[in-house]
Amino acid sequence: MMENRKIWFFGNRISLLITLAIVFVAAIGIRLYDLTDMPLDFNANRQLFSALKARGMYYAMLPASAADVPQWQREMAISQWKSLATIEPPVTEILVALTYRVFGLHLWISRIYTSLFWVLGGIFLFLLAKEISSLDGAVVALLFYLFLPFGIIASRSFQPDPLMVFLIIAGLWAMYRWRSSGTWKWALTAGLLNGAAIFVKNVAVFPLLGAAIGLVLERGWRESIKDKQTWILAVLSALPVGLYTLYGVLISGSLVSQFNLRFFPDLWKDGGFYIRWKGQLDGITGFGPIVMAFIGVLLVGKRKSAFLLGLWAGYLVFGMTFAYHISTHDYYSLPVIPIVALSFSPLVALLADRLE
Repeated sequence: MMENRKIWFFGNRISLLITLAIVFVAAIGIRLYDLTDMPLDFNANRQLFSALKARGMYYAMLPASAADVPQWQREMAISQWKSLATIEPPVTEILVALTYRVFGLHLWISRIYTSLFWVLGGIFLFLLAKEISSLDGAVVALLFYLFLPFGIIASRSFQPDPLMVFLIIAGLWAMYRWRSSGTWKWALTAGLLNGAAIFVKNVAVFPLLGAAIGLVLERGWRESIKDKQTWILAVLSALPVGLYTLYGVLISGSLVSQFNLRFFPDLWKDGGFYIRWKGQLDGITGFGPIVMAFIGVLLVGKRKSAFLLGLWAGYLVFGMTFAYHISTHDYYSLPVIPIVALSFSPLVALLADRLE
């Protein structure tokens, strides 16, 4: 059923490649529409937070002799940047500030970066979905990921989440390849990609750890614990964010406040919390794709189902851990988009096989 004997929807590989090229060009094009608009279309407060940081970094990088920049303007921008709270490492903000040095201070530059991050994630999602289901399932999963209306708007936003989602998908693909091959190359690749994703935004640990636990349990936890590759992968995944957190808590103190007002376990007893959470999911993917996703999980073999169930378990634990945020901040559920796409791809593969 899941063999890639034929590409039902597209006939042959040449038409598949042409289709994929068109899909990726269209995905970039639709995200660059109204490129120069102010970042007020999606979670404006969060976007302006990153914009202020990037602007302050840019002015700090300018040489003191820059005649076209008033001293008061430079000092104000740097002061605003340094007065903002430290949350995640400002990876995207640094990239944008460096690009400002070349092209000037244009806020729309951030939109190009985040759009590219999201679309690049589609490459790894396609490769992973192809291994989980079939080429047909992978193409439909890719279309869902790239053209879901909520995902289009959210992936244009100036915040770390598009880069995080891209790296999560790449890490998941590498972990699945590692489990299939058992080679050091894939263990190191998965560890580095996981480490980058968690460093960009530490909540990436939830889906990645869930998928990893699923693969470990499917293989057998005794065998996995004895495998040196498992430990190297785990260390590489945790090391960057671990060093960053230790520095921010014990040395600079910049991250101490981030552990306050984050966990609200009392919400677990509130039925309204689950209704609000469901409402967020309805607005992001819709209820139908989630139902299709759970059907898809039931259609695959042991390793694939363990992997997908681990992803869903990671998202569930994430939501329960950040109960307030998952039910009030829609962008906290951005990782559910690739999870849904991967999960329903086996159902698409089955339908394509039956139609063939």
